[in-house]
Order: sequence, then structure tokens, then C-alpha cells
Amino acid sequence: MIDDEETLINFPWGRLSSNLTVEYMRKAAEDLTVNFSLQGFPHILVCWALEIIPKLSKSPNGIATRIEHRSPRIINWKLEQQPVWTYLQWNYFKSSDFTVIPFTPTSDELISPNFQFFLNDAPNEVEKERSEETEDENDKGDEEETVNDETKKSLRKEIQEVKKDLESLKNTVENGKNEATQNRVLTRKASQLAASDEK
Repeated sequence: MIDDEETLINFPWGRLSSNLTVEYMRKAAEDLTVNFSLQGFPHILVCWALEIIPKLSKSPNGIATRIEHRSPRIINWKLEQQPVWTYLQWNYFKSSDFTVIPFTPTSDELISPNFQFFLNDAPNEVEKERSEETEDENDKGDEEETVNDETKKSLRKEIQEVKKDLESLKNTVENGKNEATQNRVLTRKASQLAASDEK
């Protein structure tokens, strides 16, 4: 179709788009999956933000009110109206008193099987893979260690030479400034003497 310009131009794009939209809406209506979001963010992320950003729930300008202290945390909050992102950005996130407090798990959350992935004492699969990769890199690193030591020594020596050159340049500039100042003073004195001789 892309190669045939006439077919491309005469294709019923409007009808096709309309039919696809109707088909998509029909499938969406039949799907019983419910998604909860606020300005495109899943509710759980909004809940976490309310838990760790105190300004979002402080009166008089808070956007939410804490109504409970239960688990799951998502049931603890009530929003009167849906905030607009630009309002949140200017009145909260970019304000000078914006603070974030640590997210501290409740006792119910600590024993929850879902929360175990967030605990530091039980490494997850990703952490295990990372530690294995680090061990492999360390093995390679032992072989390259002597090369790296020599390179470091060489770089340190070069850095010392550059520092000496900079110090020398600094002294030259300072001496040049002093000479220029002396020349100006002498020029002024000569001008004053010449002016007094003319009188």
C-alpha cells in the first residue's frame, strides 16, 4: 500500500479509524479489569506519595486527608478533588519547604508475604545476580590489578607535573601583574614630572 500512492490516498482512513475505535471501546467495555489511577498514576503510587510527603496532607492546603491508620495504606486517605499536575508541581514539589520522610513499614506490612521483597536481609534474585556479576568482575580485576597500579602511578606523576606547571604559570601571571603595576606607577610619575617641568 505504501508503494501504491493511489491506493494509499483512496484508502478509507476515516471509516477504518472509526471502526477500530468502536471495536476497541467494545472490547474495553467487555473487559472486567478495573484500573485505578489518578492523573495517570496508579493509586498505590499516589498513596505512597501521601505517606512520605507530609505537605500533601497538611492543612490548610493539603490535597488529602488521612481518615484511618490501617493496612493496606491505600484505604487511609481521602481526596476531595482530583489535583492537577501543574498545581501539584508549583505548590508542592517546587516549593522551598518540600520534604520527604522515610517510608516506615507497619507491623502488618512486615509480616506480609508481598513486603518480603523490600526487606534488606532477604536478597532477591536481582541482588543475587548482581553479586555474582560483581564476583566475576573481581576475578578479572585481580589480573588487571598490576596494570592498574602502574597506570595509577603514571597518572599521579603526570598530575604532579601539571600542578608544577600551573604553579609556575600562576607565578608568571603574578609577576606580570606586578610589573604592569610598576610600569603604570612609573608612567604616572613621569607624566607628573613632565607636567611640572612645563609649568
